[in-house]
Amino acid sequence: MRQDFPSYEIIVVDDGSTDGTAEYLRQYSGESKLRFVYQRNHGPAAARNAGLKIADGQYISFTDDDCIVPANWLTRLNERFLLSGADIIGGVVRNCSPGIFAVVSQEITNHFVRYFGKDGTSTAFLTSNNISYRRTSILNAGGFDERFMHAGGEERALNYRIIVSGGKSIFAPEIMIDHYHEMDALGFIRQQVNYGRGAYMLYSSSGTSRPAPMHAHAYSELFRSLLRSGAYPGTMCALLGIAAQFFVFVGFGVQMINSLNPLHRQEGGRA
Repeated sequence: MRQDFPSYEIIVVDDGSTDGTAEYLRQYSGESKLRFVYQRNHGPAAARNAGLKIADGQYISFTDDDCIVPANWLTRLNERFLLSGADIIGGVVRNCSPGIFAVVSQEITNHFVRYFGKDGTSTAFLTSNNISYRRTSILNAGGFDERFMHAGGEERALNYRIIVSGGKSIFAPEIMIDHYHEMDALGFIRQQVNYGRGAYMLYSSSGTSRPAPMHAHAYSELFRSLLRSGAYPGTMCALLGIAAQFFVFVGFGVQMINSLNPLHRQEGGRA
């Protein structure tokens, strides 16, 4: 509501909440810039597509319900689009939760965003809580793949399709948002397992064009960055980073096994 950009709309998609969110948002829908969509729980990819269907803007920007964007967020994204001619612009996400699980979770994601975006070439590894697309580019790519039922991999799959079709992405580290994602051990494990499930779907996609697997150097640089926080905290972060990759591997295996189940395939991949 506090954006300084002169012309924009806010679309909130409620993906089947049960905590009163829908009732709260209905009070404001239609009375301001806010438009509200409710759907039965079907995952973040389907939720973003639901918002995309009613969006009118030339550019479509995404963030999440546990994030706060600065007042000049849309203005800076618009400036980058005009100067670069890019189809996708992704920024940085700053962790604002003190717990070690939230810290390590965000550092892992930020590491890979920085790693693949550092040389200025188009990268698919940009996160959906701070990203913006040309509307024509995202529609031409078919939107988000709704077979991704959990958060993890769905934005990379879309970004990759846009890039291989001739689109251009830009990592803009100066465009930063704040992420308040309270996370305990169970939440951390669940998140990493879901990332693994998404990774399997991403790398096993049909057709000959698919992203190349991450190389070992990306992971070695990740553990170095986790260790830089100091002796004891750094060691703990690095060990948690190793555990995260283990649970990603578990999720990858779970999704691979599920994909071999004919009943699972008929039901659209829901597990």
